[in-house]
Amino acid sequence: MIGGRKGNGEGGGVWKILLLVSLLPTVVAVLARKWLCDRVVRPYEGHMTSRSGRELAEGLLKAAGRGASISVAEKRKAGVVVDPPQLVLSSALAEARDVVSLGKVAALTGQALVAADQPQLMRWRQWVLRFSWAFPVFTAVVLVFAVVVAKLAASWAIVILLGALGLASALSLASVMIEVEGAKLVLDLMERSRVLPRRDEEEEVGLCCRAMAYRQVVPGAVEWMF
Repeated sequence: MIGGRKGNGEGGGVWKILLLVSLLPTVVAVLARKWLCDRVVRPYEGHMTSRSGRELAEGLLKAAGRGASISVAEKRKAGVVVDPPQLVLSSALAEARDVVSLGKVAALTGQALVAADQPQLMRWRQWVLRFSWAFPVFTAVVLVFAVVVAKLAASWAIVILLGALGLASALSLASVMIEVEGAKLVLDLMERSRVLPRRDEEEEVGLCCRAMAYRQVVPGAVEWMF
């Protein structure tokens, strides 16, 4: 009787430790998103600039000496193509003139510059983003079948799922520095080239650009919550 109680207590302790370890990376990622991105961007919502997103992107690429080697295209979904390097803007971002949207454009431009100079790093970052969507979702599907068919304890299923999210969060936290580096490149370009004619526009777009580098620090599987 005593031995059984001790075993149950040890098992419960291990379960709690694993739960805390699994939760920690995701909690850090969520706090980073809230503190370094959402909190910074919120005050500038609705602020307007004198440039469109496409004008900003083309001006930054020209200032970087990449106007000919990195093309700018408009498609349904914004992003960065690594080979050949291409900056893709949605129609909304290309035409936007508000500070937050231009911050997104500036951040994407920084990623395009990184893709041109260090394509392997950008490929890794893009792989991490895809992994952070697919791996937790796949794990959740497998666990549902395991609980129903194999009678896996629900408590262990939760720990495993949180572990999958924790792994995705840890990789996102590690690789987000690639986007941070891209934002630094753009901030330096804006300061030297004065693509944005007014100092207040430059400062606000720069702050939003730096913040947008942390927008995808959370796993893609939970980003829809923000």
